[in-house]
Amino acid sequence: MKKIIYIIAVFSALFICDAAAFSQCDRNAQGPIRCGYFDEGYQDGSGDARANRSSDYRRYRNKFESQYESFYRTGYDAGYSSGKPTYPPYPSPGGGGGGNSASWSGRVDGTAQIIIQGNNIRAQDTSGSGLQTDYQNMNGDLPRRSVLVTANKVSGRGTVSVVQQPSRQNGYTAIIQISDPRGGADNYRVDISWQRGQQGGGDEAYRSGRVLWRGRVDQTANIVVSGNNVSTEWVAGRQISGETFNITGYLARRPGTVRVRKIDGRGSVTVLQQPSWENDFSAVIQVSDPDGSDDNYQVEITW
Repeated sequence: MKKIIYIIAVFSALFICDAAAFSQCDRNAQGPIRCGYFDEGYQDGSGDARANRSSDYRRYRNKFESQYESFYRTGYDAGYSSGKPTYPPYPSPGGGGGGNSASWSGRVDGTAQIIIQGNNIRAQDTSGSGLQTDYQNMNGDLPRRSVLVTANKVSGRGTVSVVQQPSRQNGYTAIIQISDPRGGADNYRVDISWQRGQQGGGDEAYRSGRVLWRGRVDQTANIVVSGNNVSTEWVAGRQISGETFNITGYLARRPGTVRVRKIDGRGSVTVLQQPSWENDFSAVIQVSDPDGSDDNYQVEITW
């Protein structure tokens, strides 16, 4: 009998360690009861994934009370993501082994924002009334190209909206805002997703074009062409001065080949980036001036 009890004790310890290794619930902040529901959900979610069942925490409603539902669900989602199958009928979203979603849950009093860039997610309190993050997870990366981000409020009494879509101007950062109108905090869960662009099929028609750029450069500057917009980014040395440009045509949203020719200037001019999905179909031309002072440059960019 002692041997059997010992085996059971060892098994239980391993089970607890396994749950603790995968759980992302902060026991110091949330306490043992809330994290217990999280861990229970984690085990059920990973079990459903391994058994190739659909993701639906509600089949276990008898295991949690309404006030702890958000903790059980976040644990279930984390467990399901850890063990979900990569074969039909429940493949990883978006294909290619990457995901296109994120989740956040916590307590909000006033206004808070969820900020996503690349594979990073964070929340910030924008009203100073109080914010508590209980769980956050990224399933894939927010790509460095323009995609449509959507947010779905799963729980919470206030409103959730996307206040900033990712673009080249904001470093491909998405911002989702949670607004809680009443006094006191409430529990929120937000599911976020974005489209994954498909290469081919949606490309714009090719259009030839030309940019004639002039300016004084010291060390390094980048000329960025996107659509019918031209901008100049200072990289090193003194600030750019005397910048002018003229553009004819339109750089289409499709992969292409951009050429550059230096008309005037002592340094070198090269195409740093060709337009592609990764850079939102922008062309980047770098001007490098090697000497200790600035010089006049005239550059022709064609495609």
